Order: sequence, then C-alpha cells, then structure tokens
Amino acid sequence: AVADSLLPASTPRLCTVLRLIEQNKPSLAIVDSAQTITSQDVDGISGGSTQVREVASALIDLAKTYDIPVMLVGHVTKDGAIAGPRTLEHLVDVVCQFEGDAQTALRMLHAAKNRFGPPDEVGCFDMTGPVSEQVKDPAGLVLSTADAPAAGACVACRTDGR
Repeated sequence: AVADSLLPASTPRLCTVLRLIEQNKPSLAIVDSAQTITSQDVDGISGGSTQVREVASALIDLAKTYDIPVMLVGHVTKDGAIAGPRTLEHLVDVVCQFEGDAQTALRMLHAAKNRFGPPDEVGCFDMTGPVSEQVKDPAGLVLSTADAPAAGACVACRTDGR
C-alpha cells in the first residue's frame, strides 16, 4: 500500500528532520515548509533569512551526502511570489509553481527557475479527482477536432525570443 511507504512527521526542528531522513534514507524527502522549520544552531525567527538559509543549506548538504532528492516546499504570497526573503529561491536547483484560475480545475505547473534545463516547459494537470492527473493533450481542450468543433478557438504562432 502507498501509506506503508510514507513516513509523515510533524516537527519544526531541523535537527529532527535531518535525523529522520538520515535514519530512514527515503527515496524522496518532502519537507513542508522551509519557512516553518528552525535550526537551533543559528539565531533568527522562523521564516527569516538566516533560518531559511540554514534550513535549505542543511537539507541540500544532506541530499548530496545521501543522494536523496529533497522537495522543499515554500510558502507563496497571494501574488504568487515566494514568501519572505528570496534566499530560498537562490539556493535550490528548481523552483516550480502550480498556477491556475479558481474557476477551473486545470492547473499549470511551470518552472520559474531550472538550473539544469529550460524553465519554459509547462505541465497541465486536472484537479477534479482525488489526485491531480496529467492532461496528456492540453491542446485538445481548446482546439477543434473533426467530430467536436470548438467555437471561437484559433491557433497562432508565437516566439519568445530564442
């Protein structure tokens, strides 16, 4: 079962998070969120620049040492920007964001930063079910087909300068 392979933990202490990952050596560690975890080794408030830097740096070091991918979740503001100092954004390899309109179940996943590739690729997901599902043919949602014409749809070419 999927639940048997999960190890949920609730702690704001970085030392506890690191110990759990070191002991269990998961195939993926998801830490939610960077702004709520604190290190006893540095001063500063939870979510502050010093704490965020220490938490992210410690998790990055652990990920490299044990070859464990770490997904570090960060809070965003209502405007969609990373909450608090932008320190976190500069330390990680990839910054991904789910975006969408509250009126539709579609969400776009795009990389705002990608150290290892282009940040201009987008994933499309349907959020209607109990889990998000990839939309394999997003164009099919808005373009006409022989048996189902889409009134008002048009196709245009565009370039982004590359």
